[in-house]
Amino acid sequence: MTTRTDTEAGAGGIGGPGTSRPRGGFGTVARISLVLWGLFALAYSGWWFVRAAAGDGPPSSHPSGPTIRGIFRPDWLPELALPIGLAIVALSMIAIGSAGNRALRLRTFWWVAAVPALILGFLIPGPSVLTFAGYLAAYLLPFIIVGLVFSMRSWKARVSVAVGASVLAVILFLRGSLGGGDIADMALGTVDAIAAMGLWPLVELFCSVGGILWIAIMWKLFSAEISVSKSRGADAVRRMLSPESAAKWGKVTAYVAAAGPMPYVLARMTWLTPWPYPKPDEAVQLNPAVISFGLMLGFAAVGGATLTIGLVRRWGEVWPSWMPVLAGRPVNPKAALIPGFAVAYLISAGAPAAIGRAISTGDLSLVLWIPLPIWGPALGLAVFAYGLRRKAISVVAPR
Repeated sequence: MTTRTDTEAGAGGIGGPGTSRPRGGFGTVARISLVLWGLFALAYSGWWFVRAAAGDGPPSSHPSGPTIRGIFRPDWLPELALPIGLAIVALSMIAIGSAGNRALRLRTFWWVAAVPALILGFLIPGPSVLTFAGYLAAYLLPFIIVGLVFSMRSWKARVSVAVGASVLAVILFLRGSLGGGDIADMALGTVDAIAAMGLWPLVELFCSVGGILWIAIMWKLFSAEISVSKSRGADAVRRMLSPESAAKWGKVTAYVAAAGPMPYVLARMTWLTPWPYPKPDEAVQLNPAVISFGLMLGFAAVGGATLTIGLVRRWGEVWPSWMPVLAGRPVNPKAALIPGFAVAYLISAGAPAAIGRAISTGDLSLVLWIPLPIWGPALGLAVFAYGLRRKAISVVAPR
């Protein structure tokens, strides 16, 4: 008795052609994830209803209100619309997770999955998770620099990185932005800012997980439809998703994504000059820790842009010579795909809030010097093209 595989079923995914996996619908892990997420969402919705019946407000709400309030939700929409919708989505997740491979029969309805994917993955979550990730990247930056210095094989590269980091440290010290007390104040201020958000970031993270699962469902159904469709549109999509075509448009999106954080980086570098932009208020000017933190975020963004360029360069496929242990070995595509898609999602999820703020305040400067709506999707496409080019992602026709 033979076991059908995802490749034979025409399901696209990560793993490339020739991947032989027992056909289990969305896979055991994915199915369990769908059911568990749905059960937790049902429990959360039930808690919300209980609190509403008792006359209490919505649980775990951000002090300033959810991102969806006031911008994406009309005033007439009842407060219970979110938990009701969450309960419906949860039941759908449980049903699909339980159905397994039978869900592939609905592949022509992949666009239905796009609705909860858009709402859960992008409209409900705000910039909280992205902000936390930025904080983490900034605090890890000094350790990464030290690790690079000691791990590089070339003494010239070691000296270059060490000198650059030393010059920056001296500049910050002379400006009074690199004292032990300032760093401690910066860390405590970050903790206070995160604590002030309450439990709402956890709600955003939970909805993000559900949105990502729906995105996976949408891709599964879409790739299954494209792999068997004989329409002209499907032929055009298959050609566009070929490794050869992905190498072309992937290069464009990679450079666009690499340029995405540059306005922010340049703005933060102006804090080292007498003409800072955007001009901080008096409280910020008197707090050197904020300047240091902003610069750390800027350099972390430069590191991210450099890694983005690696998606279309040779050292994105083979570890460079200065890397210890891994030098000269092929780069596992998942080493770029998993963090790349994660960062692209975080940036894209923060874009609706940035657009909503720009519309509500009439100030477009934030969208211009932190172009999340362009940066996030461009990075996602660049990572996707990398996976197609490395044949780690494919739309496989049935045999």
